[in-house]
Amino acid sequence: MNRLIPAPTHFISLRLAHIELPPYRYVPGLLPHPLRSPEGHLYQKDVCYPSSERWWEDHYLLRGADLFDHRFYWEAHEVWEERWHQVSSEYRTFLQALIQMAAAILKHHLGHKRPCARLWGSVHDKMNRLPHSFGLNWMETQLLIEEYFAGGEWPVLVGLRGKV
Repeated sequence: MNRLIPAPTHFISLRLAHIELPPYRYVPGLLPHPLRSPEGHLYQKDVCYPSSERWWEDHYLLRGADLFDHRFYWEAHEVWEERWHQVSSEYRTFLQALIQMAAAILKHHLGHKRPCARLWGSVHDKMNRLPHSFGLNWMETQLLIEEYFAGGEWPVLVGLRGKV
């Protein structure tokens, strides 16, 4: 069931407009691995973004959100994971929920229903125990993702607009 992820058909503004989107959306088994393959769009590139303790200025969070909204789920996962290694406490839990959210959507796209359901359940557990959602409108985002899982449109993150 491996197939490419289509680009959005409507305009979605970028939070970090000065950073270009990758040339392709990585889907395992279909395209060159972005990091390991010499044809990969991140091969031997050291990508680093400005980080901040304030989520609304954290380029890792905002870059991942741009990638997610433009359906670069694997790439969003990688950016958020890089930052996840650097932080602690509630922000770390939030980033892990975003990482798992992107992975769940990619698993759903690949037809891997059980891993998708497991990841989505873990996202719920994390988001529901956080005291706040770092600018993400969790309720609306959750509805969009669940509609996608039921055969609806590709989801976007609602909120996370930042102030950079």
